[in-house]
Amino acid sequence: MTTLPPGERNTWVDLAKGIGILLMVYGHVSRGVFNAYIPMNEALYRTVDAVIYSFHMPLFFFLSGLFFLDSLRRRGPGRLVLNKIDTIVYPYLLWSILQGSVEVVLSRWTNGQAGWGEVFSLWRPRAHFWFLYALFGICLLGTLVYSVRAAGRHLPWLGVLVALALYAARPWQPDLPNLDTVTAHFIYFAAGVCFRDVQALAQRHGGWLLILLVPGFAAAQLALWTANAAGRPVGAMAYMGLSLLGIALVVVVSQQLSRWRWPVLIALGQASMTIYLVHVLAGSGVRIVLSKLLHVQNLALHLVAGCVVGIGVSMLLLSLAKRWHPLMALFETPWSLERAVGRGRQGTRPE
Repeated sequence: MTTLPPGERNTWVDLAKGIGILLMVYGHVSRGVFNAYIPMNEALYRTVDAVIYSFHMPLFFFLSGLFFLDSLRRRGPGRLVLNKIDTIVYPYLLWSILQGSVEVVLSRWTNGQAGWGEVFSLWRPRAHFWFLYALFGICLLGTLVYSVRAAGRHLPWLGVLVALALYAARPWQPDLPNLDTVTAHFIYFAAGVCFRDVQALAQRHGGWLLILLVPGFAAAQLALWTANAAGRPVGAMAYMGLSLLGIALVVVVSQQLSRWRWPVLIALGQASMTIYLVHVLAGSGVRIVLSKLLHVQNLALHLVAGCVVGIGVSMLLLSLAKRWHPLMALFETPWSLERAVGRGRQGTRPE
């Protein structure tokens, strides 16, 4: 760990992504181990699982919103949508089919029983790919909302008002595929858009914020756990508040950590999309080998091996793809719609 030179570009964002992707991998590995009936303390598992899932996916929507306005200003609405097709829709389609096909072929060894019809019903996302499906919908909604201007300026806080209205109206929204994930998570994306303007202020007062956020987050988790244990209903706004507290805690911790170099965590954050796409196949594979072939039932070994292999295989694939470029088609579209349209427009310009 070495001191970070001042002014280095948004290192805290990579650190936050690194923390988020570690939580995601652990959450998926632990759920796979639980569903495979590996002996464990179920109460402890459910507590840790509830804490992680209370905020780790909202965190990624928040981080996706940070640079959205910059991208909209630079590209314009049309090119921005094309860019999101390149970077979100392409990996969603490819990996939904790739992972789904592996699950069908190896269904006798896995926890699930996927069928080909389910795999190719791509308008209904399955497994963890719901995130990309929802993120594309949120980006489309964000493009529409943030294209509204007043006095020639974008209105970052308009997104928060729209998001709150959509969140409150969820009980009456139409039953469309995955619409609920869009309306439930747009608020975190909108918060990320707005946070860009106050991130320096948060970093200056990070120490005081940590003093408030750590006990606040712990108290909120305890209150929610107590309410659920007592069978008392917990409103959607309470869950949203808990998610925002978790996001705030990770952001402030990441900003404080960014004073020094954390090369491994930064590398994981920069490779978070690759890890997201690959880790389930790799982690599930090692669980199958350990439990089905080697008959290993040791919980710690399953958790450590699943996380290490899930991340390690992802990083190895990314490293190989950087050396042998055709392999990058696993992670990036080989034909960029955004570049193709840009070249087409340049070709039609008058001399």
